[in-house]
Amino acid sequence: MVSNRRECTFRSAVAGVDIFVERVFSGNGTGETVLILHGLGDHFGRHEWAVRLFTGLGYDVIGLDWPGNGRSGGKQGDLPSTDSVGPLLEEVLGKEGIEPAGIFAHSTGGFFLIQTFGRNLRAFRNVKWIWLSSPLLHPEEGQARVKIVVAKRLAKWFPKLTMSTGVRPSDCYHVEAGEDPEHVRDGNHNRITLRAGVDLILAGLKMKSSEIVELLQLPVLVTEGSEDEVCPPHLAEEFFKKLPEGGKTMIFLNGARHEPFREANRMPMLNSVRAWLSLQKSRSN
Repeated sequence: MVSNRRECTFRSAVAGVDIFVERVFSGNGTGETVLILHGLGDHFGRHEWAVRLFTGLGYDVIGLDWPGNGRSGGKQGDLPSTDSVGPLLEEVLGKEGIEPAGIFAHSTGGFFLIQTFGRNLRAFRNVKWIWLSSPLLHPEEGQARVKIVVAKRLAKWFPKLTMSTGVRPSDCYHVEAGEDPEHVRDGNHNRITLRAGVDLILAGLKMKSSEIVELLQLPVLVTEGSEDEVCPPHLAEEFFKKLPEGGKTMIFLNGARHEPFREANRMPMLNSVRAWLSLQKSRSN
């Protein structure tokens, strides 16, 4: 049972905007903490399902809203650059005095984590496991070369100009007829600035397969929906094959889209995830 929650907003020297941070204390654990990293147009508050899962296993939780998302400041959709994500996380975790034991990273949060993990962050030195949920792996996928060239030029002139990602609630999970998706009501959006979009694409093009294997030398769980068109499952499978043997697990949910944890048939997947997390926790004790 969750015993206590604490939230704060501070002015980030790294991001130059106000950053919203929330901590949740399980009250029945050993003090180990899980870091939650949400995706583009998303925010920490939408992952209460994950907070319940982790605190139920005795973990405390910390999460932040990326700049341009949720309750953090900045222009809507203006994500931090891939180069500044590491310093930003060091800043947030350092202020809270936390070195997480595990990290849950969804979608673009997963991309940021993969890009950042190998940069020898002090805050990540005690991480024991990583859970990547529908990770964004190749932002350039499906983008015409001419579109990328034009976007790079426009970004120099109009870096804060926003454009739609094209992602709708129904792309994330099967929205029932007549449902009013909380995506729309709860502070979500589908905007990204030209600067942020180009930065993601260029960072994705630079990332090499060998770097992935080199960085993630610890237990990694990848969860994916078979109908995910936002972060296609074939890319997740290719990524998974490149991970070191012995410490990796992949869980597919048939018929699920980008957010399998919101699908009506999610419980078998979540039960498998819970079992995997319990195993990691027992190994670390």
